[in-house]
Amino acid sequence: MARDQLAHLNKILRAVRNVNQLIVTEKDPERLLQGACERLVEARSCRSAWIALLDDSGQLVTAAESGFGDDFAPMLEQLQQGIIPQCGKDALANPGVIAVFDPQRDCSGCPLAASCAGRVGSAVRLAYGGKVFGFLVLALQSKYAQDPEERALILEVAGDLGFALHDLEIEEERQQSEERYRLIVRNAHSGIIIVDERYRFQWVNDMFCEMLARDEAEIVGRDFRDFLDDESRQLVADRYVRRQRGEDVPSRYEFNVVRKDGTKRRVEIRSEVVRDRAGRMRTIAQLLDITDRVRAQDALREENRMTLALSRSAGAVVSSLNMREALDHILDELQHVVQADAGSVMLVEGGIARIVGARAYNSSVGKYDVLGHTFVISQTPNLCQMMDTGLPVIVTDTSADPQWVRVSGQDWLRSYAGVPIRAHDKTLGFLNVDRTAAGPFGDKTIERLGVFASITGAAIEKATLIEEANRRADRLETAQRVGRMGFLDWDLKTDKILLSDEVCRIYGLKKGEDMTTPELVAQVVHEDDREHVRNSLELVLSGEKNYDIDHRIVRPDGKVLWVHAQGQLLRDDAGNPEALLATVVDITSRKEAEAKLRKSLSDIMCVLTATIEIRDPYTAGHQLRVAKLAVAVATEMKLSEDLI
Repeated sequence: MARDQLAHLNKILRAVRNVNQLIVTEKDPERLLQGACERLVEARSCRSAWIALLDDSGQLVTAAESGFGDDFAPMLEQLQQGIIPQCGKDALANPGVIAVFDPQRDCSGCPLAASCAGRVGSAVRLAYGGKVFGFLVLALQSKYAQDPEERALILEVAGDLGFALHDLEIEEERQQSEERYRLIVRNAHSGIIIVDERYRFQWVNDMFCEMLARDEAEIVGRDFRDFLDDESRQLVADRYVRRQRGEDVPSRYEFNVVRKDGTKRRVEIRSEVVRDRAGRMRTIAQLLDITDRVRAQDALREENRMTLALSRSAGAVVSSLNMREALDHILDELQHVVQADAGSVMLVEGGIARIVGARAYNSSVGKYDVLGHTFVISQTPNLCQMMDTGLPVIVTDTSADPQWVRVSGQDWLRSYAGVPIRAHDKTLGFLNVDRTAAGPFGDKTIERLGVFASITGAAIEKATLIEEANRRADRLETAQRVGRMGFLDWDLKTDKILLSDEVCRIYGLKKGEDMTTPELVAQVVHEDDREHVRNSLELVLSGEKNYDIDHRIVRPDGKVLWVHAQGQLLRDDAGNPEALLATVVDITSRKEAEAKLRKSLSDIMCVLTATIEIRDPYTAGHQLRVAKLAVAVATEMKLSEDLI
């Protein structure tokens, strides 16, 4: 008996060893489980073995067996339906080995009960680190079923498999994480590079290649400075060396890169110095192409050296209503409801259709670089037809259509559907979808395209209105600046005051500075004029007079200016004061001129008086007496000092 038991334990040990060898080499969970079952049976440690791997909700992920053959099919079907046999349930709930000594009696509903006749069913869960992955069931000889050593070896096999599944799960999560990170970095909308201590490129992403208009093979291994112009080369080299020495150098700055065709692009770079596992210095940098932004800024500076920035509210409206962003969003959503390989939006202007938005939905399309392409509508039959009829156009096979206008790089395009983008009975552009295979587009596709075309039309029209409003606002701000006139809007219900940019300039305030209440604005008024201003406002608010006064202000820098404020009181439907709209004009130059004029007149009068006194003392004295008498009379009549 001892010899038989020893031989049996050796078989189990051999099976454990074989399973452990498999764990070391096999990284696929399904092949691992199948191989473990086969090795347990091959070593004759048991007659049959099967494993069920479950997810967190208890549903079957996969199953493996050895020794059952076709008899396992019913059990697999039950597992797929979420039915777990009792031995499996007990194993999942307990850490030890669960023994079923008479499967035919105790497991009458089990599809494998007959196959395990004369054997003891032993079930054990596969777990590691507090997580249960599934369970293992073995058909063992009944005389060894109670052997503690055998049970310990079964637990060891189950533990090894649980650890292996945990390790594979961690490895899969790591690979998925690395893949997500790689995709994010590779497909980022900014250029990302890694450079070694000798300026050589170690790695670049696709966007950086696009920046330089070069393939990755043309960049990696080369000196970073080879792609800079003379102006930028010294700047970048100096900052690069200082940063690697650990000096405090700004990580964000701008320079020029030179593309393959010799043209220059302005980029903004942000970089960090790190060390690899070997301790070598590496620079990881993110580059953003800001050429268009810089060119726009240069163009604005060329036209007008002093340009007014939009207010924060106008800036928020413009940024949230950017037409390009809206079109990209529409095209992204379009792919979920229309079966197509690519989509595009065209805008019509002066008989020309220009592509302003494009998306590729299928990798077979390749690089869908069509933004900015233009088409003469009268020479493009599908566009011309939509323009004339306002109806959709479908081309089921472009290769068989003699009128189809072929575009270089789009040989893949075999079928096309387009609908006009219309608003107020006017065609603004076209919404198009393309396929790599010939064939018709269904009615539902055209119907959905029509709905998306309506949405696109609303987006284009709204963006156009915002653009026109911005142009008008720019002209108004320019007019205010040239005329040195601004405006304020006092909401009497909320007691808030909105100041235009020009009023802020006159008052010496920074744009956006907190001067939005009457109390704060009053602080700018000259101390000697505050009562005059306050009395005038009271008369205006009571409806007794319009707001039309001159007064002085004191800017934060101490400079005193004269302003003329003129406004109108607005009332609501009930006749209550609602708002005061007023213009503010800097009249300091006029006041200074008036003061100079008064001084000149005074000087002239003095000269004339002196002359008269010299030539006719009696007349001069008489005039003086008359003047004094007139002043006394005017004072008695309580005339203003200006009239006296």
